Amino acid sequence: MVAQHVEAAGTPGVMVQTGGGGGDNSFWKKDKAGNIAKVVVAPEEHGQAPKQGFYILRLIGISDIFDVNGDFGKAKGVRLEYVINVPGTSEHKKKFDDMASVMKWGEQSQSFYWNLGSQSKMGRMIEAITGQPIAPNSSINLADYLGGEFQALVKSTTGPDKKGVVRTKATVAYDTIGPVETAGPAGPDQYAPAPEPVAAASNPFLADDL
Repeated sequence: MVAQHVEAAGTPGVMVQTGGGGGDNSFWKKDKAGNIAKVVVAPEEHGQAPKQGFYILRLIGISDIFDVNGDFGKAKGVRLEYVINVPGTSEHKKKFDDMASVMKWGEQSQSFYWNLGSQSKMGRMIEAITGQPIAPNSSINLADYLGGEFQALVKSTTGPDKKGVVRTKATVAYDTIGPVETAGPAGPDQYAPAPEPVAAASNPFLADDL
């Protein structure tokens, strides 16, 4: 199940361009009035990685699409920026970003195809935000989901980056993504229980970077 036509920003086609690896730290973001603009995010805004645990996450930024050459062959991906929405905990309002594949290379067709099914991170995120499965041959605009919320396990790992600097990195575990009304399982990884979601109208930080 893949989307037939995908646009990745408020203006058709504006984000369906191949970038240079997603390294410029810029994201398409939405303000409270619904306006979408490209914003450069300062590295210090993402600061210290959140502790590992289950959180309600709000999707607040999507990068341009860029080429990915990984262990599973050629693909195209986006960087996704999140903010943790768990009032009353030390992790509330912490921001971080990770990557999601949105296109894969087909060896038989020798072309890229959209990878937004229920087994992909971006597809599961869209379904969790909307509460609906993605219909076959859908027309999807990724920017429509900015400001949407879902619940997932955030994994925290520490190790050297490409320059050899030891850093702690946070990533969303795609197979744990679900709607916010789904309670996270209890266990050693659980840091914060999921409270009732904060209504978007009262959200004080959706437009922080605009």
